[in-house]
Amino acid sequence: MNDALFRCRAYVAGEFVDAELHADRLVLGGRTLPVAEMSGPTTQELGLLTTVTVTVAEDRIEFDAWQDEAERLCEALASLTSVNA
Repeated sequence: MNDALFRCRAYVAGEFVDAELHADRLVLGGRTLPVAEMSGPTTQELGLLTTVTVTVAEDRIEFDAWQDEAERLCEALASLTSVNA
């Protein structure tokens, strides 16, 4: 069974990938980003797409998602990262 809290499609480095937020990690395509090392989820609207930016262990990660999904994902990430702070 998949325990993802939120799922959406993300646009990373010129291709669409699956993004899944779990309680302890964000899986972005084939990359797993631990929530415990994450800070600063922000969004920047670009029309229909919105850029989501997170920092993971000093590494800045950016990807695009549809505006409504990006906002929901960012809210969920902010909630999870504040619990881990």
